[in-house]
Amino acid sequence: ALALLACACGSAPDGPVGTSNQDLVVCAKGAIVQGVDVSYYQGAINSTAVHNSGRAFGIARVADGTTFMDPTFAANYSGMKSAGMVRGSYIFFRAGQDPIAQADIVLKAIGNLGEGDLPPMLDVEVTDGVAVSTIVSNMNKWIAHVAAAIGRRPMVYTAPYFWSQLGSPSVAADLVVANWGPSCPTVPGGWSDWSAW
Repeated sequence: ALALLACACGSAPDGPVGTSNQDLVVCAKGAIVQGVDVSYYQGAINSTAVHNSGRAFGIARVADGTTFMDPTFAANYSGMKSAGMVRGSYIFFRAGQDPIAQADIVLKAIGNLGEGDLPPMLDVEVTDGVAVSTIVSNMNKWIAHVAAAIGRRPMVYTAPYFWSQLGSPSVAADLVVANWGPSCPTVPGGWSDWSAW
């Protein structure tokens, strides 16, 4: 099954987001569009069928850290564009690996962002036994490197329960919140709103 995301239409703030360490419940402020995230776990994806099912965007995994390149990324990423979907990319973040090398893997894979393409996303879900201070430092290095390369804020995908383990840091990225089931997602501390859920 494909993971569904909802994207709230609207603009994100320009500076670092977040002034609170408390989680908030934040409902969409406007229209919502649905999308998918995909990787080799889903097998071959027919992006035209996905788009025809009402999904407006997709986010394809580039890699798992620096050691596993997703063999379906190129087909998924180009397929989304061909099907008329807004497309995005992500990397499963390994905090113990070089964050700049991970950023460069994504940047090389996506090339120049096209009109309507989403900025790259950092999927932050595991500590891999790395100290919190190192995780936060390496996330910020990845975010800054990608932002400098593309001239836009990247996105971070995380869940409230995991983000709180990191001390709910404030980062210069837009939030894609992992919060399944509720009618309105819980936004992790460090953010005041979400871009996708």
